[in-house]
Amino acid sequence: MNVSISKYLLMGIFCILCCGTSAQAQISVNSAILYFRGNERPIQNVIVFNSSDAPMAIAVDPQVVIDPGLKTERLEPTTDLIATPKRFSVPAKGQRTVRLLLKKPLGQTEQVYRMAFEPKSKGFSKDEEKISSVKTSIKVITTVGLLILADPIPFTPKLEWNRSGDKILFTNSGNANIFLESGQSCIGSDSNCSELPSTRLYPGNTFEVTAPATSVVKFQKRTTRQVESIVVD
Repeated sequence: MNVSISKYLLMGIFCILCCGTSAQAQISVNSAILYFRGNERPIQNVIVFNSSDAPMAIAVDPQVVIDPGLKTERLEPTTDLIATPKRFSVPAKGQRTVRLLLKKPLGQTEQVYRMAFEPKSKGFSKDEEKISSVKTSIKVITTVGLLILADPIPFTPKLEWNRSGDKILFTNSGNANIFLESGQSCIGSDSNCSELPSTRLYPGNTFEVTAPATSVVKFQKRTTRQVESIVVD
C-alpha cells in the first residue's frame, strides 16, 4: 500500500459554539516535511502561523509511525521527539517558533514521525482564557500536521522495478523513503504522454503502475538528499 504526503498532513475540523457571527480560525506551518539528517544537528525549528483575527492556543502532539505505508501502519505516542514549547498561544495574525529535538539516535532504518499542531478552544492559563472568549457563533479550526523523516545510517535508498506487460511494479528495497513524482507514460514522443500518479515509498513498500507495454515510463525519483530521473522502457 502506498502513502502519499497528504496522508501525513493531519487535517481535522471541529466547531465551537459561542454567540455572534461566524469566523474561521486557521493555523499553518512554514514546512510540510522536516528532515533530520545524519550530518546535521538533531534540532529543527518550525514556525506556526495564525491567520485569524483572534489569538489561538495550540497543543503539540508527537507520534511515531509504525510500519509506514503498509496495511499494518499505525501511530503510537513517542518521546523520541521533544517540542519546546509543547503548549503555547499564537497572537492574532502572528507567529510562534517551536523547536523540535530528536532524542533518539539515528538507526539503520529511516524513522518516520508525525507531529500535530492542534488548536484548542480554551487557553492553557488564565491569561490565555481570552482566546475562548471571542464572540463567534461557529469557529472552524483546522489541525495541521508535519511529516518528520529521520535518515538512517548508512543512508542507502534503493529502488527496483519489474515490468510485465502493461504493469510495472516498483519496490523500495533500501532503508529510506523514495518519492516518485512527475510520472509520465509516453508513446512515440514526449508530446504523446499521459500523467502517472505520484507516491512516497517507504522501505519495503511497493507501487504498481499501469502503462501500455510499448510506452516509455519516466519518473523523478526524490530522496531526502537528491533528485534524479529514471526511465523504464
